[in-house]
Amino acid sequence: MAAVGLGILVICALITLILNSFIGINALTQNGASSLLAALTIPLIPALGTLLLVNFIDRFEREPWYLRLATFLWGMVIAIPTAFFIERFIDSVIMNLLEPGASTILRSALQGLNAGFTEETVKGLGLLLLFLVLRDQFDNITDGIVYSAMIGAGFALVENFSYFASGYRNSLVFLIIYRVVLGWLGHPTFTACFGSMLGYTRHTRSRWQQVITPLLGYIMAVMLHSFFDFVDIQAGAAVQADPGNTHVAMLALVAIICDYIPPFIAQMLLLYLLIRSLAQEAAIIREFLASEVSNGVVTVDEYALLQHSFQRTRQERKALWQYGFKHWLRVKALYQAEIGLAFRKWHVSMGDGQKNGYLRQPEDVYRERIRRLRQEIRAVEEQARAKERRT
Repeated sequence: MAAVGLGILVICALITLILNSFIGINALTQNGASSLLAALTIPLIPALGTLLLVNFIDRFEREPWYLRLATFLWGMVIAIPTAFFIERFIDSVIMNLLEPGASTILRSALQGLNAGFTEETVKGLGLLLLFLVLRDQFDNITDGIVYSAMIGAGFALVENFSYFASGYRNSLVFLIIYRVVLGWLGHPTFTACFGSMLGYTRHTRSRWQQVITPLLGYIMAVMLHSFFDFVDIQAGAAVQADPGNTHVAMLALVAIICDYIPPFIAQMLLLYLLIRSLAQEAAIIREFLASEVSNGVVTVDEYALLQHSFQRTRQERKALWQYGFKHWLRVKALYQAEIGLAFRKWHVSMGDGQKNGYLRQPEDVYRERIRRLRQEIRAVEEQARAKERRT
């Protein structure tokens, strides 16, 4: 309990540091209660959207809630202040090195590269740490995208607090369009370029692919993020240099809108990889549970449901409406135990060591849990049917 309390105090202290140095208490005070309300509520919308999206795409072998929370907090509590102070230091170095008459484009490019390199490195370190320490929870591209999205959502949440606190009065509509409507998946997308490639390495035994593929994903994340920030910074600099020129303002607006095209292309590529990864998860379930059907551990109906996530979700909802919350939890636990058995057998086939979380429990433990949960489910359903017959 003492460790938990200490952890909570540390997190609260870090969040206070973020709010004080990054968001700017002065900005909140000067703009009044309406600014404070906007700064604390509007950024929650894209964060909530990302959380719902993650829950939607994590369809088969679901990631533990505590790891989702941990990655979210990495982006929110660790990555943000670290990146903020590093970026400020590098920006000051850039300003000192560049001559006063240096090209605005060069200045914008260096600032954009600073943001892209620093932020994607700090966010990526969280992913890499998870991949190395909890490798058994990082099974494929889907997992890489899920954890990346959570880190990006936490990072973007605090960053949006800053934008809405400081720019509430002058550019609220622009910020909503720029940060919420168009840019709500920006940070998750950038980080997922690296995370998806980390996940890819779990399905290859080639040593050079295990090194080169994540490196290429990281470079892609940095370059995509850097180019995005470069266009944004350069457009703002052009408008500030000639504030009364409507032609420049229109060109800057077009540039900012077009700036979302590269992330959109990256999102389409990630969607393609995600679909392939989900199909691979279904194939793992199909291959490694076939023998369990023959042995009577998994029923034929369950075997079919487990391979089709939407049908399985529909069955889970049916259990919720007909038999209540506890029964819904049992049904979900049954399906996850069966999927866990499939992935346990897959990890064995991949040659993973005994330290892997799936391999710590023998297959018979999974089978016993499946039988116990099915007995509980059948008992509840038979009791409900008997009650209906009596009435």
